[in-house]
Amino acid sequence: MSVMNTPGREVRSPVQMSEYAPFADGAGSFVDAADTSRTFLSYYTYGAAIALALDLSLREMSGGKLSLDDYMRLLWTEHGKPGGPAPGLVGKPYSLKDLRQHLATLSGSRQFADEFFDRFVEGREAPDYARLLGPAGYTVRGADAGRGWIGDVNVAETPNGLAVGGAGGRGNIRPSPVPFNTPLYEAGIDAGDSITTIDGQPATLAAWNAITSRSPGDKITMVVVRRGGVTVTKQVVVRQDPTVRQIVPVSNPTEAQKKFRDSWLSTKVK
Repeated sequence: MSVMNTPGREVRSPVQMSEYAPFADGAGSFVDAADTSRTFLSYYTYGAAIALALDLSLREMSGGKLSLDDYMRLLWTEHGKPGGPAPGLVGKPYSLKDLRQHLATLSGSRQFADEFFDRFVEGREAPDYARLLGPAGYTVRGADAGRGWIGDVNVAETPNGLAVGGAGGRGNIRPSPVPFNTPLYEAGIDAGDSITTIDGQPATLAAWNAITSRSPGDKITMVVVRRGGVTVTKQVVVRQDPTVRQIVPVSNPTEAQKKFRDSWLSTKVK
């Protein structure tokens, strides 16, 4: 980020703003086509989710003796002391390797630390929150069982069929890309394509919405016109919607769940 100090002189701020920040923060209106809806993650929400998983995993593997508080306390002890080259900077910055090592030290298990970092921090797996939240007496509710799903995808009905990602034009200049790891994406269908038929019938919003009544495992045939005008036939395999809809407490928690929850949510500082 730069600011003007005196006429004709530009001064660089000590903290450089990410070149992508204006796009992510919505500082303006942009017409550039982008796939950020499926490639950009906010480290605020994602980091909080990973922190929750680490806290519950530490409690689980230690029998309630360790938590995220212990990990953060260790990091502060090792890396929080001042003494850096400028005011506000610590004397011993940490690296990703340091974070992994400290987790191994705290837990007493190199395997636990490596597995957590390999899978959830440096890897792309999602923690099993249903299992992790179970001991605290919480249930993770997904979409309706048996409800057909091929991806949360925007489509717009046009005279030529269903425009995948939206119809385009000034009201919707950037069609929404089809999310990764969805049946529609795996079938090779993406934003800018037009679906002309669904199982041999004209592709309408009614036919599209009716897909939710199909069962996981069903196969749907779609005729698609590519952005370049080429017509192809694609087969889409319906799946169960994996989206988590709610996290709710169980109605009759066990004594063990009550004890775990009380310890977990306690504000008591060691």
